[in-house]
Amino acid sequence: MAVAVIPAPALNDTFEFKLFCQYTPQFSCNVLHYKIVALNGGVVTLEEMADALSLQLAPAWKPLFFTSASYYGALMRRVAPDATLQAQTKQGAGPGTAGTSAAPPSGSMYVTTTTGQPGRKNRGRIYFPFPPIQFLDVGGNLDAAGSAAIQLSMNTILQTHVVSGASGGTVTLQYAIYNRAAKTSQPASQYFIRTHLGTQVRRGFAKPNDRPPF
Repeated sequence: MAVAVIPAPALNDTFEFKLFCQYTPQFSCNVLHYKIVALNGGVVTLEEMADALSLQLAPAWKPLFFTSASYYGALMRRVAPDATLQAQTKQGAGPGTAGTSAAPPSGSMYVTTTTGQPGRKNRGRIYFPFPPIQFLDVGGNLDAAGSAAIQLSMNTILQTHVVSGASGGTVTLQYAIYNRAAKTSQPASQYFIRTHLGTQVRRGFAKPNDRPPF
């Protein structure tokens, strides 16, 4: 793959980060967006940004799914103001650490994120797939331990992420909600943990278009 260089990253550039988790034969895909909120000279490649963000975000997912599931890797590209090539990474890949007994694999814990403003364009959703049975109560809803684990993970997801390039440049990324129609994004720091499990579309090994291309 060609190196996708961002020679002059700019404030407010927005990036799509597709994060994959795996439980054979299923893949779960979260589509997150991060926005540049600070920068400091130099050239930063898209690969450097993808590797660093994957390594920083992997610890937010591993403690939330059972040991037979794993964090698989991610794809990253800039989406605004214009699109770039897609970088791929498996930095931080590894198994879950939240227990050995699985809840039904089609269910996901999830949170709703918001900028604090009204309207669908100001809301997002983050899924945490393949939860362990230990995070659910007798009614199949999220228990206190599960909520506490999600809160710790959200602290990681919503914090600012600093990426350093080999040439000495740095960019600071912050989670944001992306408006595709307007090609704009707004940082979001508020979220609501949902106590019932949601369903998330699962991707499989059978169809090549459903598999991560790495």
